[in-house]
Amino acid sequence: MLLALLLGTRLFYPDGAPLQRYDFLTLAAVFIQAGMLAFRLETWREARVILLFHVVGTVMELFKTQADS
Repeated sequence: MLLALLLGTRLFYPDGAPLQRYDFLTLAAVFIQAGMLAFRLETWREARVILLFHVVGTVMELFKTQADS
């Protein structure tokens, strides 16, 4: 679903939209994740692992940009 959104917004997202494309994609990813949890397509344990992955990646990016890398 996210891949379809990435491709679709790349081709058809309006330039003057009130919400920037990547903000829209971020919100869409959160809603997809919530839907997967609600419909039990994913466990809370799996969601925690994904969250941990994103937190570690964000910390690494913050460190990297602070170090002017």
